[in-house]
Amino acid sequence: MHRLSKKFRPPSRFDATGTNPMVLIIGATGQIGAPTVRELLATDVNVVALVRDIAKAHRLLGASARLAVREFAFSDSDSLARAMVGADAVFVALGASGEQGLLQRLVIDAVALADVALFVRLAVLGTDSKSLGFNQREHAAIETYQAEKEVVGTSLRPSLFHTSVLGFARSIQRSDGWVGTAPSGAQTFIDPRDVASAAAAVLGKQRGWPRVLELPGPELLTYADVAGILTFELGRTISYHDVDEWVFRAQLRIRGASELTQEMLICRDRAVMAGELERQSPALEELILRPPIRMAQFVNEHRDAFMPATETHSRHRKTGGLFRDNSEHPIE
Repeated sequence: MHRLSKKFRPPSRFDATGTNPMVLIIGATGQIGAPTVRELLATDVNVVALVRDIAKAHRLLGASARLAVREFAFSDSDSLARAMVGADAVFVALGASGEQGLLQRLVIDAVALADVALFVRLAVLGTDSKSLGFNQREHAAIETYQAEKEVVGTSLRPSLFHTSVLGFARSIQRSDGWVGTAPSGAQTFIDPRDVASAAAAVLGKQRGWPRVLELPGPELLTYADVAGILTFELGRTISYHDVDEWVFRAQLRIRGASELTQEMLICRDRAVMAGELERQSPALEELILRPPIRMAQFVNEHRDAFMPATETHSRHRKTGGLFRDNSEHPIE
């Protein structure tokens, strides 16, 4: 395959006075993609969203003169490269495993053909082929593939999202607690809105961004610390319970979690316990130009999600219905 001829590609608008860049986004309806679209539109950047479900995209993204939503099959790199013609930047906000991992590789192939000025992909903090974390290893494999294709770009590596705590919500509703296998390891948590703001800041301006931008959240927390924040914000005692891996896996299996989900959650706890995600950096605040959102604010905004159902609360308190739900976000 050959690169698209540059004479058919408009010059980059990053450096054109008075002209706004055009950003093409894949994964625009996800929990990072959608707010990134809104952030970019708010700064007068033109956005093209390639989606499979156009009705969902219109519902989530709304309408704007600067937004073009295009239904796309994602079947081959050639057609995807043609769709990228005219884009000054491409952002892919997808998971790294399964179908989404395959799609990321297709995007990388297309970027190599289209020769876009700025390629940005969403990864996870601690991306490393030797990590104990499943997602970290999967993202490392994609970055290896990107290097083999000689595609230069920037990898955004945020820490675990605040929204992952909503994965504990059903258990907290039922039993005022949840279980896991990382009793003492610390990590940072980041709000998806802050990740979107950081992505928009990078995508809106080409300025020699580094190959890797680590984006840990604003505070190092253990799960016991998270339980303390939940206790304060909800006004009742919330506890985190440490269990053996086989117990945790059995409970996940009973609740219908897939083998992949089980592995992801257990491996992530291993990485936390090994200190892989115990990182802090001022990079996030420097990018978004405001204080990052902290866990207490997020919990306060989602108080209703953790409130017990009165009819079932007492029964589950007695039976110890402790479980960490598997409805966590696909990126990390």
